[in-house]
Amino acid sequence: MKYLKLLFLFSTISLVKVANSQDFHFSQFYNNQIFLNPAMSGLAFGPRISLHYRNQYPGIGAGAESGYTTYAVAYDQHVEKLNSGFGLLAMMDRTANGIYNRYNIFMTYAYQIRLSRKLGLKIGVYGGLNSANLDWNKLKFYDQIDPVNGFFGNLATAEVPPTSLSQNNFDGGFGFLFFNQNFYAGVTLRHLTFQKNFFYNSNNLSLTPLYLGSHVGMIKMFNKRNKTYLALNLNYAFQYKNHELVPVALFNYELINMGMGFRHTFKELESLIFYVGVSKGIVRVNYSYDHTMSALSGYTGGSHELSFRFLFGGDDNSLRSKSLNGIIDCPTILKN
Repeated sequence: MKYLKLLFLFSTISLVKVANSQDFHFSQFYNNQIFLNPAMSGLAFGPRISLHYRNQYPGIGAGAESGYTTYAVAYDQHVEKLNSGFGLLAMMDRTANGIYNRYNIFMTYAYQIRLSRKLGLKIGVYGGLNSANLDWNKLKFYDQIDPVNGFFGNLATAEVPPTSLSQNNFDGGFGFLFFNQNFYAGVTLRHLTFQKNFFYNSNNLSLTPLYLGSHVGMIKMFNKRNKTYLALNLNYAFQYKNHELVPVALFNYELINMGMGFRHTFKELESLIFYVGVSKGIVRVNYSYDHTMSALSGYTGGSHELSFRFLFGGDDNSLRSKSLNGIIDCPTILKN
């Protein structure tokens, strides 16, 4: 039964003539902020560097990267004289040990508007390059199955490879974010450039579907002195008939935070998510594990996610600097 499921998974990957490519998703969405919403660019006042790693379904094949492995690195900063935030994001996603790879590099910009003494609005845009390539030699097709040994030896396939094994597209989108010290709410829309999503020439043009995301969060501070608080985050995404809802509750005490959440597709409970993190000085380290609850439970190995953030402005790093006026503080959960 296990091999039948693996066969189904990888044969799905091999259907490259018409495929709707879905966006990356992160369990720690609130830690990968300028990917979540370009309006979050510069939300931390001082320079910020974010590193993110996600290994999804490592148990479906041999090797640590047999499932879906995503890497992301980002830099963003607020520029007070321009009342604006700027960011740069680079991402790489490897599927099935590099059979299908995607690369993204984006620039982001966000303009900040003060709506009141404690409430701000940021309006952001992003633009950049999406690139994808296919390693045809690693693909396995049904006509390469030996009746006795399965995928054995080097049986030739009758499938014809596409003319080009790579594709490049310009991508763009926008978002906005309302925020104060204890609350944030935002919406983002991606893929407004109608980028193609196929390797074969086809009369049935396949485009990367629009992505609509919304996210909210709030914090209840119990003790500022020892940083005791409860933070609630919620992310909803819709893309090509697919829904995803991820609520997260985190409790922080001094240097440590931990919590739970889940991912629901509106059809089933896909996974339970467990979180733990440490904050010390300018460094934030967070780990999360997704325990698969769907029909693939027991075969995927779950999902592991690790993030590092370096806030070079320290604790005074959330759109509020003691040396500046007119800066609006952002929710603590977005900086710890």
